[in-house]
Amino acid sequence: MKQPLLFILLLLAAVPLHASSLEQSLKRLDLTVANSQVYVKKKQAEIERLKGNLNVAVNTTDRYLSCKQLAEAYMKFDSDSALVYWTKCHTLGEKNGNKEWMQEAAINKAYVEADRGDSFIAISKIQLIPFEEVMPELRTIYAKVYLLSYLNYTSGNSMISTKEIQQAWQKYQTYISKDDPEYYVYKLSAVPSANTTAIEQKIRQLCRHYKNDDRKLALCYIVLAQIYKRKGLEDKYIEAAVLATEADIRSANRSSQAIIAVIQYLNEKYVIQQTDRIINYLQLAEEDISTHKDIGRSLEVVNVLNNVTKIYQKQDRQRRTLSFTIIVILFLMVLVLAYLYNKVRHQLHSYSDKEIGGKEQISSLSEKVTQKEQEIKRLQTRISEQDSRLYAMNNALIKPFALLGMLVKEIHTYKKDMNRMLTANMLHDAKRLAIGSLTKDQATERLYQQFDEAFLALHPDFVERFNRLLRPDAQIIPDDTNSLTPELRIFALVSLGLDDSASIAEVLQYSTQTVYNYRLKVRKGALSHEQRPYVPYMPKYLIKGSKEFITQKKRFPCSIRQRAKPVTDRKTRSQRSPSHPHTSNINPYI
Repeated sequence: MKQPLLFILLLLAAVPLHASSLEQSLKRLDLTVANSQVYVKKKQAEIERLKGNLNVAVNTTDRYLSCKQLAEAYMKFDSDSALVYWTKCHTLGEKNGNKEWMQEAAINKAYVEADRGDSFIAISKIQLIPFEEVMPELRTIYAKVYLLSYLNYTSGNSMISTKEIQQAWQKYQTYISKDDPEYYVYKLSAVPSANTTAIEQKIRQLCRHYKNDDRKLALCYIVLAQIYKRKGLEDKYIEAAVLATEADIRSANRSSQAIIAVIQYLNEKYVIQQTDRIINYLQLAEEDISTHKDIGRSLEVVNVLNNVTKIYQKQDRQRRTLSFTIIVILFLMVLVLAYLYNKVRHQLHSYSDKEIGGKEQISSLSEKVTQKEQEIKRLQTRISEQDSRLYAMNNALIKPFALLGMLVKEIHTYKKDMNRMLTANMLHDAKRLAIGSLTKDQATERLYQQFDEAFLALHPDFVERFNRLLRPDAQIIPDDTNSLTPELRIFALVSLGLDDSASIAEVLQYSTQTVYNYRLKVRKGALSHEQRPYVPYMPKYLIKGSKEFITQKKRFPCSIRQRAKPVTDRKTRSQRSPSHPHTSNINPYI
């Protein structure tokens, strides 16, 4: 009887212990994430130093070595830049007739493609180099490229059997040192029945050996995380994943494997409790993926984001229901208090004037009712502000990532179909798929559609308020109530604070001259200061005769006649007509 009771007590004590350990690990990770830019700037400083060495290189060998150092520095930091410098290395090898330089550059270019998830391209490049012709000192990196790209490609590819994967592992494993953590990364993926206990002991030795090398140390912790995940040890798994993420951040490694593992764990186990943390980690992962151009892991981020979005929507509905309930309760409380106040007041009025205590009670009760009413109003205001802020956050979070997820899904589908057709030698079908794929114009139209719907949802009366500042013949009426014209779209961005024409042109894929022409056309149709009605929160520079309109006109070219026209009607500040009564309170944006 005592033993089962003791077991239950220990089990109950372990739950808060695990939660406390997890929170400590995440707090430590939060601090490292907050300092991530420090490590990025350190990496950038190192790269600038290497670029300086390249600029002063006097011979071909020095230039090759400098380009190689820059390519290696960019390998886990910026894949596009790494490819640029490996290409320069290959060009130098061609000019110098150095076969080793050419091979090294070609193999490492394939490694960059495999590392960022484009395994099909990596396999295509590495197969152009027969293994028998590879120089002995380059066979290790060749084996890593082949295993990395092959294993990544086979995940989700039913045409590749387990036997073929194991054969590839048996062929190339001998060329990778067992003191290299990458060896065990590939082994765990290729050999599901591997002895995890022996691997764990070896990796712990390597952790001590590479304690001053964050890039190697991160790989060690990733291997430990994989082992603990197989064994079902969740607390050790997340701790190893956190340690791997910290090492990646310190080394400015933007491969994102470790932090995505942490995000996925929190998303599965603690999505409601750790929503803010998940979003914070997602921002860092998105920055790393966009910089490193990691195609493979972008889909993982989109899947997590979709789940977080659903949780946010659920919380939003719950908070709205709670807010409505609180408002109803408060309203009923006001009615009850008002009833009690009136009842007490009538009773006290029936007392004799000599009873001074009754008057004091009335005054005290009246003050209490007034205080309660004020508290209710403040609470209602806070609830309303919180509700509005939550709604705006949801829209700001959901809309852009919804479009991103849709485009990424289409890219993934296109890539999968193209790989299948090329593998089956269906060149005609592949060409037809490439011709019929998503064009830039189609993507731009989807961008306009998403922006119009999101903006009009937040500002449904924008078109009406905007046209009140224009002459009847110059008013802009969209054909569709759920879309905006190019002119309205431009001034919608202006209302959001984006007033620079070049920035607007970049966002909307217009030319700068087109944006300028649209803005000038709208200004010509604007009412004068005396003619316009009062429209709150509209741009003052659209009003003819206002100070802002004159200031804006100075930004644009005018004719020589206009510049040479003398000013004959100068008035002093005291002689000018008073401004519109609402002008001082008008926000410069909609």
